[in-house]
Amino acid sequence: MMKRTLILGTLVATLLFFAFYFIIKERVKAGLITTFILLALFNYGVLYDFLEGLYYKGFWPFHNIHRYSLLLMMVYIIGITWFIGKKIVIGNKINYFLNILIVSLTVFNILRVVFNQNNTNKETELVEIAKKDTSFTQRPNVYFLVLDGYANQHILKKYYNYDNKDFITFLESYNFYIADSSASNYFSTAPSLSSTLNMDYHINDNHDYVSKMRENKVFSQFQNYGYKTYRLESGYAITNGFSHVDSVISISSPNEFERSILKYSVFRLDDLFGFLPYFRLKSQIQKLDEISTIGSISPKFVFIHIVAPHPPFVFDEKGNHTFSKKDGDNSWEPKSNYLAQLKYINSVAKKFITNVISKDSSAVFLLQSDHGPWILSKNQNEIFETRSMILNATRYGTSKNVNHLTKKISSVNTFRVLFKNYFDSTITILNDMPMGKNELLGSKSFTDKILK
Repeated sequence: MMKRTLILGTLVATLLFFAFYFIIKERVKAGLITTFILLALFNYGVLYDFLEGLYYKGFWPFHNIHRYSLLLMMVYIIGITWFIGKKIVIGNKINYFLNILIVSLTVFNILRVVFNQNNTNKETELVEIAKKDTSFTQRPNVYFLVLDGYANQHILKKYYNYDNKDFITFLESYNFYIADSSASNYFSTAPSLSSTLNMDYHINDNHDYVSKMRENKVFSQFQNYGYKTYRLESGYAITNGFSHVDSVISISSPNEFERSILKYSVFRLDDLFGFLPYFRLKSQIQKLDEISTIGSISPKFVFIHIVAPHPPFVFDEKGNHTFSKKDGDNSWEPKSNYLAQLKYINSVAKKFITNVISKDSSAVFLLQSDHGPWILSKNQNEIFETRSMILNATRYGTSKNVNHLTKKISSVNTFRVLFKNYFDSTITILNDMPMGKNELLGSKSFTDKILK
């Protein structure tokens, strides 16, 4: 995973070193300047996140964060180059100290990697399901398709002036049950999907959402019932690294280590262009065609997380790369860009659903969003309404059986209802509650400034 980063980093460091050595003619100073410049380049994203956090807390007044991050980094590079080159005397003792320091840090991090690996063989508690011997042929293939940040149809009409009737009508034509007043129980990806895939609320879990999601009960339960589990890579760190997955469908995307480097280094400037998320999503969408052709003796459970129509907005409604202004993963405005990406994702979902059902009419589809979009509003009730209400559509094959499905079902009950209907589970249906509401609306400065 580190190979390409090490090669590129070594190349950049070598070029910088010889450039400064050619200018100042002092080997140790050239090395020290190179070190401090690399420190800046590989921590640009850290500075960006810091300033963005200050902005949303009301302590940083400027919205164009990349502009000021770049300015601060350039001032730092010029200042440190001038100071080391002109103002200080460096002897071999300082050089030896720095070499020992870097070796110590390298060893320390290697030991952390070796001794702190996640235990992927950890057993996961299973839901209580009645012991009913059901043959493979009676167990449907199940597709859980998550469209990140997809707005509920009422929200689209009320706040976006857009009628999503065409997509809803398409789903209904394929026998989907539309829970048109459905809501998520939590309002960001990690707690929401963790709750959905563990079929429970987060109580006294120290907010360890990602670990809980990766060791979730749903994947384990499907394996317990003889299913082969698949996960399509999302290119998004939160939904990578799952346990209880038999097969991972890879996409053309930087690996998880490289994604961290891209996020925290100067490559974070791609926020302004959107090339990386565009190619990542394009690759993921192309892989959807392969999923519909996967053959398996065992029934399949397929988890697909598409990080769209969630920003950054990199698609127009026809799927072309758009070069409109980018502001990264947290900017949900303008609404026209959100709608354009949503319309394209509609066409992608239609094609995928049609391909799967044409080959497997008994396929079960769970189509939902993890949370809704942000809107620019000073009204907290409006923010909560748009963020909490979600797309939620369920297809139980050719069956008209929609027992326990309601128009207001929340995502915590998605798999509870599925197991109850298809596996005669004795699991109970939970009360639908907005557990993350206080966390969502807790920071007035955040909700006042978000998207401004």
